[in-house]
Amino acid sequence: MPRFVYTPEMLLFLQENYKKITDPLLAERFNQRFGLDKSPAAILSARKRYGFVGGGRMSKEGCQRRRMLTPEQHAWLAVEYIKSSVKECTRRLNEKFGLALSEQQVFAYLKRYKIRSGRTGHFTPGHKLGVGRPGKKNSGCFRKNSVPVNRRPLGAERITKGGYILIKIDEIDPHTGFRGHYVLKHRYIWEQVNGAVPAGKILRFKDGNPQNCTIENLILLDRAEHMELTRLNYDECPEDVQPTVVALAKLKVKTYQKKRKG
Repeated sequence: MPRFVYTPEMLLFLQENYKKITDPLLAERFNQRFGLDKSPAAILSARKRYGFVGGGRMSKEGCQRRRMLTPEQHAWLAVEYIKSSVKECTRRLNEKFGLALSEQQVFAYLKRYKIRSGRTGHFTPGHKLGVGRPGKKNSGCFRKNSVPVNRRPLGAERITKGGYILIKIDEIDPHTGFRGHYVLKHRYIWEQVNGAVPAGKILRFKDGNPQNCTIENLILLDRAEHMELTRLNYDECPEDVQPTVVALAKLKVKTYQKKRKG
């Protein structure tokens, strides 16, 4: 089908009227004038093709958008919004006029038509703080030497998500700078008896229970020995066999290290 060609008279008609009315009404009048059957979409396409864009104000005759509220409802909402919240305005608006609007619809309407409540949420000069407020910031909230209800004493314990026990000791917390620092209980007990854990060494529980922190249940290993015990399923071995498994793991690690050096 060949492309429709607009005559100079048709283009002049579009140029003179596109700023005054909407495309649906422009299409209707265009068809009446020239005896055609052009759709609003076709008129819009023609306007863009020939550079008739940037339309100005629409006339009341051409405005096809229906306002959500009548002038009476609009005036009522503008007055009530000064005194009430959007939620309350929506409820009362629906009750008074028999509507079924949502809060989102009413809020969008208020924003679209720039209806302001006048409320800012700010304290105005002279605002009274109320009974029991001295008027000084935090003067009655944080008293000197007060102890928080969730404060834990030294020696308090808690369990981590991994099942390990943390104990609060009398040291400066490097993260907060305050007295009272949580450390792993089994490591703390080991260091009280044997001194600091050497670099490259780790502690393992003989019975596999991370909450049994007695010194007899702790064994010092390097990481290679620890890995070998895991390979040998140490935690699943009977208790009387576990010392043999530890010795076997250490022997395997030593053998491997000797082979690498040799």
